[in-house]
Amino acid sequence: MDWGTLAAATLRLYRQAATETWQKVRRVWWVGLLPLLYALLFFLAALLVAPAT
Repeated sequence: MDWGTLAAATLRLYRQAATETWQKVRRVWWVGLLPLLYALLFFLAALLVAPAT
């Protein structure tokens, strides 16, 4: 088994995966903001439906 070829192929695969991931993240960056928006919406909903004490 040629370890150098195996290592080169593995690094090439990782580089390709990282490149594709970065391209997709750049295209849909706004999805990362959704948890903050959902948290705000849940907080506001909790304020509206919480019993007044």
